[in-house]
Amino acid sequence: MGAAETPMPRPLDGGQVAQAIVEYIGNRQGGSTMRGPSGRQYPFNGTSSGRRQYVLEQDLDHFRRFPDLRVLEEGRIDPEAEERARRDNALADQMRAEAEQRHSRLVAEIAQVVKQHTTTGPRRSRRKSGGRPAGRGLGAKLDCWMTCGQLDEQLGSAKAAYDRIHTFLTKTMPAREVPTRARLANMRSDAKIKRQEAGGQCLWHCHPEPVPRELTAAPHSD
Repeated sequence: MGAAETPMPRPLDGGQVAQAIVEYIGNRQGGSTMRGPSGRQYPFNGTSSGRRQYVLEQDLDHFRRFPDLRVLEEGRIDPEAEERARRDNALADQMRAEAEQRHSRLVAEIAQVVKQHTTTGPRRSRRKSGGRPAGRGLGAKLDCWMTCGQLDEQLGSAKAAYDRIHTFLTKTMPAREVPTRARLANMRSDAKIKRQEAGGQCLWHCHPEPVPRELTAAPHSD
């Protein structure tokens, strides 16, 4: 009878412990019981239903020494490894969901400040008592990315930074709300002047804030 027709054995202890299948490949038809280092006994025989037995993980190395036995990877059971995989997958799903939420918030915020800037013009910076100028326009955000986040230094030049920002806004915002590439530099320049007038303090109300990873990550090749 071929190995493919040999039935699968029943797992030990309801499958709650690590184990793998050991198959008897000898020619003897009679049965024999083999004991592993754990003290567990395993009955093998030459019949189709007796050739394969589940063996505890701790006994496998002992059984590998016998030429008439072989350890099969099919049907391996490892509850601890499966639980670790479930936890890792759950953590990865959580991290992806949080990253998507952060991206959605960033896109919504950028769309809002661009809309405010294009419909009402840049706001004047107003300093709260003892606080930082409460700038919210896109120009203030650009100046924070370029000055505080040093985006131009990370990308090698201001031109490369503005190109990357324009590409980022084009991908994440409705086309009608995206400023032109040339307009971005002017918006940042206006905010930079206001920052200098405010004593060099950053105008962006969320400062300090990390530069979005999409702007600093190496571009993917298609």
